[in-house]
Amino acid sequence: MRAFHKLTPEQIVLGKALPWDVFDSGGQLLLRKGNVVSDPAQASELAERGVYVDEVEYLASLEGREPPYEPFHIVASVSANLAYLLSHLPRDGSLQHEVEREAERLSWVAEHSPDATLAMIQLGEPDPYPARHAVLAAILADMLAQSMGWDDDRRISTLCAAMTMNAGMHTLQHQLSRQRDSLNPEQQQIVDQHPAESARLLIGCGVQDDEWLRAVLEHHERPDGCGYPRKTRDMSEIARLIHVCDVFTAMLSPRVYRPQLSGNEAVRQILSVYTEASGNPFGPLLTRLVSMYPPGTLVKLANGELAVVFKRGAHPFKPSVASLIDPKGMRNTKVPIRQTSEAEFAIAAVIAPGKAMIRIPLTQLWQHRP
Repeated sequence: MRAFHKLTPEQIVLGKALPWDVFDSGGQLLLRKGNVVSDPAQASELAERGVYVDEVEYLASLEGREPPYEPFHIVASVSANLAYLLSHLPRDGSLQHEVEREAERLSWVAEHSPDATLAMIQLGEPDPYPARHAVLAAILADMLAQSMGWDDDRRISTLCAAMTMNAGMHTLQHQLSRQRDSLNPEQQQIVDQHPAESARLLIGCGVQDDEWLRAVLEHHERPDGCGYPRKTRDMSEIARLIHVCDVFTAMLSPRVYRPQLSGNEAVRQILSVYTEASGNPFGPLLTRLVSMYPPGTLVKLANGELAVVFKRGAHPFKPSVASLIDPKGMRNTKVPIRQTSEAEFAIAAVIAPGKAMIRIPLTQLWQHRP
């Protein structure tokens, strides 16, 4: 039988992500791990009614067994929850609430850990691909929406649309992520119709947010009328934004049928395709957001060190990097942070993903860092 530990009021810290799932006295989930209690009245109400956490998780935290850095846990948790939702679409009208709740968790990550999130796109675990891809594209879309000053409601609509844009081909996406052959006619038809099918499924599950639904329907349309499924030129602004984030995230994700692009190559391709002249202005905006060397990009420094871009800098070509291998080819046990604005540590070359033959400790590098 599952055992619970009752929290004291002092253990509900305002403004800090909860390190555990929180339950009521009957074992009903109240707040998921990673949620932030920012309202003093809410904290007082929780303390008064009595809140509980899993005793095993609580004891582990007392013993100093540090949990994964919160952004990585949140992304993994939301990906798992989204995968379940898309595989078992609820027909009781609860889908909108469920997805919006997960979207709020991702919004916290976008605001508090942007560099760690960008690194996750290039360096995170690729499986399960469909849900994880949607989650990372959604966070990137929210970062972009946030940079443009969109209000909270519109940001949540954007997040939800990105998370569910491929609901109509969720099962097929699992298959395609491992398939080396070209799509057969039946698969191609599913792909061509998945925006409309996704919107249809969402409506059938009770989603009533018109901006969310329209963005899902139009996220593969193009301003020149060559997109799908309706070949319309009149795309919503959210659909255009999500489309660019979807493409960029896919470029940085490894697949069995094509190589993963490096961060700076993906940026260059986005800049060349998505422009003001093309009718989708979010390409330049996205590249300014992620910089020319997005976090997670492997680079060779002028002094011979092998490093990974750690944090975007004030200059798009001069980020901070974490040095993994010294000039003699030895692994750095204490990873130093270098400033590529200094001549000694300037970026000399970009290393293609998979060519360095080195495991990059994603969680360790960005632990307790944004």
